[in-house]
Amino acid sequence: AILDGQTGLLAEPDRPEQVAGHIGRLLADRALCGRLAANARRHVEQRFSIERMVADSRRLLLDLTRG
Repeated sequence: AILDGQTGLLAEPDRPEQVAGHIGRLLADRALCGRLAANARRHVEQRFSIERMVADSRRLLLDLTRG
Protein backbone atom coordinates (compact mmCIF):
# COMPACT_ATOMS: atom_id res chain seq x y z
CA ALA A 1 0.00 0.00 0.00
CA ILE A 2 3.02 2.31 0.41
CA LEU A 3 4.75 3.60 -2.70
CA ASP A 4 8.27 4.49 -1.61
CA GLY A 5 8.96 8.18 -2.11
CA GLN A 6 5.41 8.83 -3.32
CA THR A 7 3.03 7.94 -0.48
CA GLY A 8 5.57 7.26 2.26
CA LEU A 9 9.13 6.22 2.97
CA LEU A 10 9.97 2.55 3.31
CA ALA A 11 12.69 1.06 5.46
CA GLU A 12 14.16 -2.42 5.31
CA PRO A 13 13.22 -4.82 8.11
CA ASP A 14 15.54 -4.72 11.11
CA ARG A 15 17.08 -1.41 10.01
CA PRO A 16 16.10 1.09 12.71
CA GLU A 17 18.70 3.55 11.44
CA GLN A 18 16.72 3.83 8.21
CA VAL A 19 13.54 4.56 10.14
CA ALA A 20 15.39 7.19 12.17
CA GLY A 21 16.78 8.72 8.98
CA HIS A 22 13.32 8.90 7.43
CA ILE A 23 11.88 10.51 10.56
CA GLY A 24 14.67 13.08 10.55
CA ARG A 25 14.08 13.78 6.87
CA LEU A 26 10.36 14.30 7.42
CA LEU A 27 10.96 16.59 10.38
CA ALA A 28 13.42 18.65 8.35
CA ASP A 29 11.30 18.80 5.19
CA ARG A 30 7.72 19.70 6.08
CA ALA A 31 6.84 20.16 2.39
CA LEU A 32 7.86 16.55 1.68
CA CYS A 33 5.81 15.44 4.67
CA GLY A 34 2.75 17.28 3.30
CA ARG A 35 3.21 15.89 -0.22
CA LEU A 36 3.54 12.31 1.00
CA ALA A 37 0.45 12.71 3.21
CA ALA A 38 -1.65 14.20 0.39
CA ASN A 39 -0.50 11.54 -2.07
CA ALA A 40 -1.21 8.79 0.45
CA ARG A 41 -4.73 10.07 1.05
CA ARG A 42 -5.48 10.20 -2.69
CA HIS A 43 -4.00 6.74 -3.16
CA VAL A 44 -6.15 5.23 -0.40
CA GLU A 45 -9.30 7.01 -1.58
CA GLN A 46 -8.79 5.72 -5.13
CA ARG A 47 -7.68 2.17 -4.37
CA PHE A 48 -9.57 1.33 -1.19
CA SER A 49 -12.88 3.18 -1.41
CA ILE A 50 -16.07 1.37 -0.43
CA GLU A 51 -17.25 1.57 -4.04
CA ARG A 52 -14.05 -0.01 -5.33
CA MET A 53 -14.07 -2.76 -2.70
CA VAL A 54 -17.71 -3.62 -3.49
CA ALA A 55 -17.04 -3.67 -7.23
CA ASP A 56 -13.93 -5.84 -6.78
CA SER A 57 -15.81 -8.24 -4.47
CA ARG A 58 -18.71 -8.45 -6.92
CA ARG A 59 -16.34 -9.16 -9.81
CA LEU A 60 -14.58 -11.88 -7.78
CA LEU A 61 -17.85 -13.56 -6.82
CA LEU A 62 -19.07 -13.50 -10.43
CA ASP A 63 -15.78 -15.01 -11.61
CA LEU A 64 -16.00 -17.74 -8.97
CA THR A 65 -19.57 -18.65 -9.85
CA ARG A 66 -18.74 -18.82 -13.57
CA GLY A 67 -15.70 -21.04 -13.03
